[in-house]
Amino acid sequence: MGHQCIRNISKHLELHEIKIPKCKEFLKLIPNDSDALKAKVITYIQLSEYQKAIDVIEKAKRPSSLLFELAYSCYRKDDSTSEDLKNPCLQLKAQILYRMEKHYDALQIYQDILKDISEDDTYYEEILSNYYAVKAAFKNYDNITIIEDDVKENSTETYELAYNSACILIAEEQYDEAEKLLETAKSICREALLEEDYNEDEIEKELSIIIVQLAYVKQLKGNSKQANELYQNVLKLKSADEVVTAIALNNVIAIRKENDILDSSKKYRTISNQALDNKLTMAQKKSIEINGVLLSLYMNKYTAAIEQANVLMDKYPEEEILKLIKPAALYRQKNASEALKELEKHFNENKNSLKLCLSVAQFKIIQEKYEDALKTVETYLKCTNSDIYEYPGLLSLVLWLNEKCGNIEKSLDLLQTYIDNNDTTEDQALIKKLIDFKLHCNNPEEAAKDYEKLVKADPTNVEAISGLVIALSKFDIKKAEEYEQFLQTDHLSELVKGLNIDDLESSYASTKTYKKLVNQTVANNEKPRVKKPRKRKPFVPKNFIPNFKPDPERWLPKYERSNYKNKRKNLNKGPQGASVAGGGIGGTRSANIGGGKFVPLVEKTEKPESPVEEVKKTPPKQGPKKKTQPKKKKGKGRK
Repeated sequence: MGHQCIRNISKHLELHEIKIPKCKEFLKLIPNDSDALKAKVITYIQLSEYQKAIDVIEKAKRPSSLLFELAYSCYRKDDSTSEDLKNPCLQLKAQILYRMEKHYDALQIYQDILKDISEDDTYYEEILSNYYAVKAAFKNYDNITIIEDDVKENSTETYELAYNSACILIAEEQYDEAEKLLETAKSICREALLEEDYNEDEIEKELSIIIVQLAYVKQLKGNSKQANELYQNVLKLKSADEVVTAIALNNVIAIRKENDILDSSKKYRTISNQALDNKLTMAQKKSIEINGVLLSLYMNKYTAAIEQANVLMDKYPEEEILKLIKPAALYRQKNASEALKELEKHFNENKNSLKLCLSVAQFKIIQEKYEDALKTVETYLKCTNSDIYEYPGLLSLVLWLNEKCGNIEKSLDLLQTYIDNNDTTEDQALIKKLIDFKLHCNNPEEAAKDYEKLVKADPTNVEAISGLVIALSKFDIKKAEEYEQFLQTDHLSELVKGLNIDDLESSYASTKTYKKLVNQTVANNEKPRVKKPRKRKPFVPKNFIPNFKPDPERWLPKYERSNYKNKRKNLNKGPQGASVAGGGIGGTRSANIGGGKFVPLVEKTEKPESPVEEVKKTPPKQGPKKKTQPKKKKGKGRK
């Protein structure tokens, strides 16, 4: 009878009004059946009768399996005054906001929940883990200042806490610490699941999420080979979640770039399935779609790549990489001028974009338009009101472009301002490179002043002292010799510890300074050393015999050599034309159809010989001819 009631309920799943009496009928038979009770509550929720759902749950004495439905009903009814239902309602709301990717609002709710809940509560670790997940997503995707809180971070009490703490560190670009936490989460997860008697497939499925995140960290650190191995291990698992598999495939495509394009294209078809759209976040879908455009570009499908990029630019207008697709396609088609025009159009629309600025500058540098490239960088700095001294990479580019344009004084002024604004105890390596630039620009006096500042700040700095000696040697040798005394032998041994003297000497001989020294010796009437050309032994084969004289006709074909003997059979013997005389007609040595003797073209005058009597032979009598069948000719095979 009970099974019949369940069948009746399943027949009317879509008719919620009919489902209620069927549930009541089943509950009369089994009053405390959890499935029928849950079906009745959910039916009331679907009918928006939240008070009736609350009454059913209250009548059943609030079973733990229906606590979430009770909180949802109270939330929709705007009745969350009860203290024991306040946190479930807030958790439900925070989870919905997190799913809607409203991370800021979800984060505020979780902070309020954590203030009211004690650490001894059974749900504290679960709530804290959700808070870490929301915080990681907030730092990754939202450009808002993080809310200050007193919640502890980097907790490793459970593997969920360790995993979500690592995600926060990834968002903060602390990859080394994140990698350690993920390794810890991996070990904790395996131990915890083994204690709960999980089988190996279930453990591997749970670990696959951590492994993919660990591979992603290695990929960000530049260890693409190790990351690819971890991704491939996850892809071999049959029990892995489809979302985890899709993310692993997408990251494998990103690692390969232009390698194995056909295989990457097959993998991309599996992850571009519409069934995954509801399971992926907006950021994940965006990354997959952009990788699809890049894949079309690598496969030389330029029209498809441009069309996809135009569609995605309307969908994600903040993504600047999509604006580079069309110029890249034009440049690959050897149309650099149109590519530059397209880039300049996008840059004029958004002059605050550093990516577009550097792309335009790169195109102009390729075309050796250094002044135009310098103007592009200066336009970006003016529009953003940026201080160039805060960006060392951009500063080095401006210095190089000024040098190419011949603005040496401007470059030196920029260098001097940067060195004056920076403390000499910090970032000395960069300051030393900038001083070397002054030496490169033939300004040793300014370079010596900067080296003196470094030496005064740290008298034990051997590199600074040696640089000062080099700079002073250009214009003040006495002072250079004074500073040379501070270079002790111990310091020198440390300085040249990792140098190869032989390599230095060999590289010195190939520089321009060596040519200058040679010119100086010629000017002083000294004979320059001229290297004698080395006589190399001739290359000979392995089985070479020294006194053996080779045949001078060895390069000729055999039939043209003097010692060639024709091994072919005598054609005068045998049937069919053996006695046919040649020549006579036209002097072409063709067969004489008349059977006459060969008449030469030019008659030779010879002395008359004495006549010889011909011996007459009588032919033998022939008997009657027998009719015989003609024999088949045996064909001669090809030689």
